Amino acid sequence: MKRRPLARLLRGNFRTQAPALAAQWSASVLLLITYGEMRSWSLIPVVALLLLMRQSYALFLDIRETYRTTVEVLVEAAESQDDRRFGHAHRTAATARAIAMHIGLPAPAVERISYAALLHDLGELSDAIGAEGILPVREIRSAEVVAGVEFFRSVEPILQICDGDASRVDVTADLALAAMIVALASDIDCELSWQARAAHRDSTMGHVAPWVSSGLKARAVGAAIELGYPIPAVS
Repeated sequence: MKRRPLARLLRGNFRTQAPALAAQWSASVLLLITYGEMRSWSLIPVVALLLLMRQSYALFLDIRETYRTTVEVLVEAAESQDDRRFGHAHRTAATARAIAMHIGLPAPAVERISYAALLHDLGELSDAIGAEGILPVREIRSAEVVAGVEFFRSVEPILQICDGDASRVDVTADLALAAMIVALASDIDCELSWQARAAHRDSTMGHVAPWVSSGLKARAVGAAIELGYPIPAVS
């Protein structure tokens, strides 16, 4: 059966907004049922309640956007320690988002992949900051940097796979695909930017490949090809 990426994406967006939509629908139904027993002035508190729910959901979205902006600023600050890396995380996140959306992954999965792409090089960035460009004896992993942060709990397993340290992770198909998309997006940016390629010790896909089936690799690579990205060697 042919996949329907647009339909899957719309279903994902609906699930994201489902709580707010359900609350507003319930209030609307209640209004219709009780309208015959209400006077016109009684509509005021009902309308006010609907507006309050709408505003609360808008505030929730603003908070999520603030989190993302904060993460982007922190990553950019870390990247500024090495001019070759500057912009790599942002470009990787944009590419990963495009691939995930083209595949038709639901909105929560696209968001999680986007965060993982922003954070996937934190380990190497921490090395550069801590040792002023000289690699320390102990290599820091990206997943270690975000470990214990509740907001990144769903992102941490993806980073562990991208770190090549997934022995303690229950690598489901969803996690493997997410890590593959992040690694592919990172290596695509390295194909497009010699500075980013020079700054990396090795291929991110090299870390991820052992945990990803050939079918999932083909799915991610196929989406990237359809979007016109240059494809690096995939083992």
